[in-house]
Parts: sequence; C-alpha cells; structure tokens
Amino acid sequence: MSDEEAGASATATQPRMPLPHQQANGSYNANVNSPPNATFTIQPPEQFDFSKPQQWEKWIRRFERFRFASNLHLSSEANQVNTLIYCMGDEADDILRGQALSDIQRQQYQAVRDALDTYFVPRKNIIYERARFNQRTQQANEAVDSFVTALYALAENCGYGALHDELIRDRLVVGLRDISLAERLQMDKDLTLEKAVNQARQSEVIKKQQTDIRGENKLEIDAVTAKHREQKRSTFKPRRERKHTTTDKTPNGRSCYRCGKTPAHGKGQCPAKETICHSCGKRGHFSKVCKSVKSVHVIETEECDDTPVFLGSVDAGSDPWFADLTIRNHKVRFKIDTGADVSVIPAQMYYCINQNETGLCEPDRPLFGPGGTPLDVLGMSRETICKGEQEIQENVYVIKNLHIALLSRPASVKLNLVCRADCIDMNVLNENYPKLCQGLGLMQQPYTIKLKPNAVPFSLATPRRVPIPLLGKVKRELERMESMGVISRVEEPTEWCAGMVPVPTKNDSVRICVDLTHLNEAVCREKYILPSVEQTLGSLAGAKVFSKLDANRGFWQVPLSPESAHYTTFITPFGRFYFNRLPFGIASAPEHFQRRMSVILNGLPGVVCHMDDILIWGQDQQEHNARLHTVLNKLQEAGVTLNLEKCDLSKQEVKFLGHVLSAAGVQPDPEKIRAVTAMKEPSNISEVRSFLGMVNQLGKFIPGLAEKDKPLRDLLSKKNQWVWSCAQQKAFNQLKGDLTSTPILALYDPNKELKLSADASSYGLGAVLFQQEGEQWRPVAYASRSLTETEQRYAQVEKEALGLTWGCERFKDF
Repeated sequence: MSDEEAGASATATQPRMPLPHQQANGSYNANVNSPPNATFTIQPPEQFDFSKPQQWEKWIRRFERFRFASNLHLSSEANQVNTLIYCMGDEADDILRGQALSDIQRQQYQAVRDALDTYFVPRKNIIYERARFNQRTQQANEAVDSFVTALYALAENCGYGALHDELIRDRLVVGLRDISLAERLQMDKDLTLEKAVNQARQSEVIKKQQTDIRGENKLEIDAVTAKHREQKRSTFKPRRERKHTTTDKTPNGRSCYRCGKTPAHGKGQCPAKETICHSCGKRGHFSKVCKSVKSVHVIETEECDDTPVFLGSVDAGSDPWFADLTIRNHKVRFKIDTGADVSVIPAQMYYCINQNETGLCEPDRPLFGPGGTPLDVLGMSRETICKGEQEIQENVYVIKNLHIALLSRPASVKLNLVCRADCIDMNVLNENYPKLCQGLGLMQQPYTIKLKPNAVPFSLATPRRVPIPLLGKVKRELERMESMGVISRVEEPTEWCAGMVPVPTKNDSVRICVDLTHLNEAVCREKYILPSVEQTLGSLAGAKVFSKLDANRGFWQVPLSPESAHYTTFITPFGRFYFNRLPFGIASAPEHFQRRMSVILNGLPGVVCHMDDILIWGQDQQEHNARLHTVLNKLQEAGVTLNLEKCDLSKQEVKFLGHVLSAAGVQPDPEKIRAVTAMKEPSNISEVRSFLGMVNQLGKFIPGLAEKDKPLRDLLSKKNQWVWSCAQQKAFNQLKGDLTSTPILALYDPNKELKLSADASSYGLGAVLFQQEGEQWRPVAYASRSLTETEQRYAQVEKEALGLTWGCERFKDF
C-alpha cells in the first residue's frame, strides 16, 4: 500500500483497520465459517442524505440489517462505530462532535446510535401523527399497495399498540377511491386487514384488465383523431412516468437512443454515457437525440414543456421584496423575483412542509440560473399557494443547494403582489373617471313600455302578506329605493297594480321583487336577439390581458317614461309605489338593456357585452389599455356607472359568463364545479334531474357525457323503477371526478384550421371540435347526446355517419 493510500485509510471517518471479512470492493462476506462456494457479499447502504433528516429511521433500519447480515455486530464496538460513521458520510463526524458524549461512549455503538437518534428524530407528537394518519386517503392513480405502504408508515408513529392492524384496516376501507368496493368491505363483519388488502388488490387488477380489454375493443365516444377505425389508438404516458430500460443488449437493427449511432449497442460501449446534453442538461445522451425537444400532443393532458427556463436571481439581494405565503398549512417566506419564469423552493424547505414526500415528480424542463448555470432540480410539485383568502395553483420546482424560495413573475401577478407600471387599476379609474364610480347612473332617453292592443289591465287591491320578521327590512329597503329615485309613492288610482315579494339576501337585507306576470303578457317585446355564450367566447382569439366591468344595478340606470311608470305600480303593506327606472322582471327589460349597451359600445374592437357584464381584452397590455380607456370614455358619456366591487382590471385571468378565461384558453368556473361536487347522492328522481341539469351546463368540458351519464338518465324513464345500484353510483362519482380535472379548451380563432372528430357507441354520440395551434390540435369544445330507441337499432356504420352529421350541426356556429 502506498503512503497516500495509507493516509487515506487512517482518516477519522474510516475504520483504522480492515473490517472482518471485508472484500476488496468494500462489500462483506455474509458467512465467515461457510466454505467459499456458500458465501455471498452484502453491500453497505448508500450514504445518508443529510438534507433529508426525516429519512433517518429508514436509513438506520437498513444499516442494522446490513450490520447483522454481514456479521459486523460480532466485531468490536469501536469497529461498529467507525463503520457506521463511514457509511453515513463526512457530515456524521461533525454532528457527533456536537453531542455530549464521553470518550468511552464515543467507542460504544449503542451510545452513538442513541445520540444520532436524538439528533435526527424529534419528539413525536402523537396527536399530530394520528391526525395525519386519519386524513390519508388514496390519491388519484395511486396503487393499492402504495396506499397500504403509506398507511403502515404513518401508523408507525401513532402508538396504536394492539389496535394497530384494525385501525389500518379501517383507514384503508374509508380511504379507498373506489366507493363501491369500500361499501362491500364495510358489509363484511369478519373483515381483517389481510382480507381487505387482498380484495382491494384483486379489484384493482380486475379493473386494469377490463380497462386494457375495453381500450382495444370498445367503441369510444370521443375520438382524439379521425383516423381509420382499424388503426390502433396510441396511448399517452406523461414524460415523468416514462422510464428508459437500460440493458447491455439491444437489437442491432435499431439506432442507439443515447448517441444516435447505428447499430445500437449497450450502455457500456456508448460514447454518450457520461456526456451532458445541451438541450435538457441531463447526463447520458447527445442533444441531437434528446427526447425533451419533442412535443406530445394529447388532449386533456398538460403539455410537457421542455423549454429552458431562466431564474433571474437566485442569491442576489438588493432591497428585495418578500411575501409570507402559505403552502400545505405552512408559512413560507418567498422572495418576489420578477426575473424568474418559474417558482422554486429549497429542498430542505420542501421536505419540511411535505413530510410524506408525496407529489414530487420529474421536472418538465431544465432550469438555469444567472450566467446560464444549470440548477440541480430534484423534482417538481403542483402546489396550492395561498395569500389570505386568495389562492393559485403553481408548479413549484425543488432545487438542491438553494437558500431562499423564489416566487415567479406570473405567480406574483396572479396574487396581486406586483403589477405592471402601465396597468390600469382602481385608483386610475377613480382619478380619471370619477363619474363612473359615483352612485346610480342615468342613461339618456327614457324607455316607453308598449302594450299589445286590447290588453286587459290587472290590479291587486290588497298587498300580499309579509312575514313579521321581514316587515322592518322591507320598509327600510323601500325607503332606500325611494331616496335613490328608483321608485316613487303613488296615491291616485292606477289600472295596473302588481304584488310584491320580498326575498332575503346574504347581507341580512331583502330584495324587493314584483310579480309582473300579468303585465308581461301584455308587453310588446323588442325581439332583440341576445348573443349566446358560444358566440361571445368565440370572439376572443388571441386574448391575453383582460378587464371585466359590471354596470351598477344595470336595469335601474334606464329611466322610464311617465306614462310607462304607472304600468309598474305595485302594492305593499306600506302603500303603493311605481318604478321610475326599468324594473327587474319585466319581459322586455333584458332585450332593451342589451340593445342600449350594444349601441354604446358599437364598433369597438376587443369588447364583448353580455347584459350588464362587459369584457375588454387585448393581445398585450398596450392594446388592452387603449381599448379599456375607449370603453370607459364611452360609458361615462352615456351616463353609466360601475359596481367597482365586481370589476376586474388588467388581469391575466378573469371570470366571465360562468367561465374562467386566460391566454391558455377556457375553463369552467370553479364555483360551478364546487356546487356539483358538493351535491349529495340523489335519493329521488327530482334530485337526479337537478344533478344532471347542473352537469349538462358544463357538458362542453366533459368528453363523452352522454355515455357517462346514461345510468343516471335511465332513472328518469317512466319505464324503469327507481333503483340506485352500483352502476348509478359509479356514474355519479365519475362525473364528479371528471369535473375536477376538466381540460383547458382553446379560445376559438376563425383564422385557424378546424377539425371535427365524432364517434358513436351503443347509446350515444360524441363529437369534439379541434383547432390547429402550431403542430398540435387543441379541443375547442366537446358535445354529446344520447341515441333514441330507433337510432340505437342503426348499424354501427350508420351510427358513425349520424355522429359526423350531428357534429357538423352542433358546431355550425364555428
């Protein structure tokens, strides 16, 4: 042995003499007394990662197995201590120096082990650990075995004692995503943990097999392509789930996926095995064959973006801005970095807030710091970041050797932590357009209600009864409306007089509603066509910056002519009143108000108006600002005022007509989704009809809706008896699940090429309209309907033709 080797072997973190039965490669003989042909080598565990202290218990258990399997426990105490420190790594020595151990204890294995346990393992909070255990449920796409393993790991710190297996069994049954399976397990009075696990595994395997069978043979409603029927549909697997299988034997007829040379060869002979790719920053392949530059075009799956991303500053600090935000109920101090394209977090901080280490997946792009230095990205996690009551979804990248969390520019804008200097906000609105922000507006030219010839007047002589607790609120609201000039008291006789109905509101007040049913039968309507939601959203191509304006009590800003005011007379316990402004509830009001607003905003580009909601958009901030100023001037000139509480200015994302609009496309309003997912299991036909009605409102975001809701629609038929079975429960749960993961639909652009894909099953038709964006096709809308009894008897080729014909009719507006 050379002097250099001898010096290296005598360091403090290595054994000072060869370990018993140690082989030349650092492994250990598992049986000293056995003949050579009965021995095998035991490899020590990998070095401990000191940035993950929560992994200590797992690592030390593995070392203990190695200690006994290699017969290390038969050697001296000092030798065991040195081996432990050697296997842990260099930082172990520094940690032990800080522990209060005597010289004798430093040579005792158990004393050193106890000191390390005390250092790495904090005192357990049993209540907290049990709360984590009881909140654990099976995640989407999580295998049963993974779920059970997680439950065992969580229960280890709960101190359940003799109830350990029973409580794991209970948590397993309650936490399963398959509700029908959970119900079956609960009905088994002799259920054990082993039996529950076996049945859950068996159910999972059967479902996977059924999915595989149906994936090749079943006629699916929503085809993603319009290829020939006999072509096999390709399936997509996210890049983070794809693993390259490394083997030393590859077919010689193919090129190597690491270097691109032909014929293919094993990894050991590949010249690219230690090369760092210039495209993605990863080791093991040349950039010319890098798979990161390829795009995957799949509907309903977030597109993998491998574009290199720059972090403007990682450790720079000149008067930095910080924000205390919340992730997973943990306070995280972020530095606001407008030069960063993505949000990043230090590895140690991530493992503190996510002790289960779940949710970390392979990053979808390489990250570079200042100077183009590649960053050591451990993974990516989709997190909910909260600021007070405001919350956003953000991809957070976990980076090793980072000292501070950075909040990206897009996230900072969404949380209203920063805004562009040229953005228009409420202060600008108040300063430059004061008339828009004051009270109730008054448009020019009063509206005259026209009645049909031979209209018969209707008049109530006595008011409808008002509940005693509401009398005071009704009186105050009438007085408020009279002070605003919306209504006036009437004393003289009138031919028309309607009843009043007070409706309680959330702010502990009442809304005065008037039953104008008889007047509406006599009113001549203007027949002004209101734009459909599809037509409105179809004019937003290229929109990236949005503002939404809301007219303050829209109809009340239209004055009524004196002769029309008496038609709106209504009677209350406090006397009779008539409207001076256009009342809510009159049949001609929506059409007339829409026409007025359309006249005010006529010819303005990038502006859509739907009743009292006005949307202004632009392809960039400058274009948006110019259009917004034009609209504000027009409204101020017309005498319209705005409800500032409902206005959104210069936003990257805005809610409009029950949708969430952004540069990425169209999504359903989360409040509508929550309303559906919060609904309980229907107990009668009326509740089923209500559930299906709410789901149908979001039908364009659900592929194959007609096929998925068929078991529920069957309950509406008078031919069928009410029976809520597993099929109905499965459909109910599936529809709820689909709504929680709806795709982002593309904003329709008339200048881009369209493609219609349609399909038919035994009971329904499905169609999807695609729009070409670059090299991929993105969905614009989904549609489906059920087949009639006659159509169900068509031949399959006739059903396919019917699906295409119906799809063209359904999307005729496009």
